[in-house]
Amino acid sequence: MGYTQDDVAYLLGLESKTEISRWEKGITIPKAANVMRLAYIYHTFAEELFREFYKEVRYEIEPREKKLAQMRSKRNEQKKKGKY
Repeated sequence: MGYTQDDVAYLLGLESKTEISRWEKGITIPKAANVMRLAYIYHTFAEELFREFYKEVRYEIEPREKKLAQMRSKRNEQKKKGKY
């Protein structure tokens, strides 16, 4: 694509490239709407743009999902036994 930060800022309707720079440095992350716009601009998927962040989120949530499934299973067992 060959876009500069100024180009991307213009395409996103931002006043300057400052926000783009902050995203690239990891200081801030773009709002969901801008993530979708970036994906469109670069003809890719949002999770590809933020691969490392996506991995962090996945590693954070997966253990919680497993624990939640265990808690639900235990709760259902207790309901069947009349203890809940």
